[in-house]
Amino acid sequence: MATSKKKPAKVHKKKPTRTKPTARATATAKKARPKTASGKSQTAKRSKTPKKVPARGTSSKQPPSAKATSVRILPRSATDAEIKAAVVDWSELLAEGKYEAALAMFLHDRHGKWTPGKLETWIVNYGSPEPIPGEPQRKITSLRAHHDVNNIIAKRMEVDRENLYGLDPQHYLGMVHYGYVPLDGQCSDLTARFHIKKIGDDRLTLEFLDIHVM
Repeated sequence: MATSKKKPAKVHKKKPTRTKPTARATATAKKARPKTASGKSQTAKRSKTPKKVPARGTSSKQPPSAKATSVRILPRSATDAEIKAAVVDWSELLAEGKYEAALAMFLHDRHGKWTPGKLETWIVNYGSPEPIPGEPQRKITSLRAHHDVNNIIAKRMEVDRENLYGLDPQHYLGMVHYGYVPLDGQCSDLTARFHIKKIGDDRLTLEFLDIHVM
């Protein structure tokens, strides 16, 4: 007799059950989707701001001339009186002991390698880098408060636009000599010297050269 073969029983795979989102999760998802003008929701995309790349051969840094500066700038048409007024302001800063501010007010000769400390040393030592034996330490006092201020400004503060003293005429316009610098309330033999330096085509400033006994 033929033996009947039994068919294997079918195995029913269970489909994974999907959990339905809760009402709170659905509401939160709807709020998070921005809507267009038509009212349809869309997925928000982060907008990336492209970085500005400087053109080849250029720098992203500002040139020195564009940076803020405390150097006193005057028009090229500045009168002698206006240049002298700037020197008086410089002298008053020194009288207040503000050596750093005085040095920053004008440019200074690169060969002098001036620092606030060096400027103070040359003043207290009466125009010398070292103390002078037998000489007390000095201090610049107010020029505006000096009893002979008008005479000092008129006769001892000289703006010389004729003699360049070897300066390059393409960059310089002359010199300023400030003599009788008041020390301890009295006129002294100390003299401060400045170059009148061109700035661009229509401006100027002063360049501190040195301070010494004439």
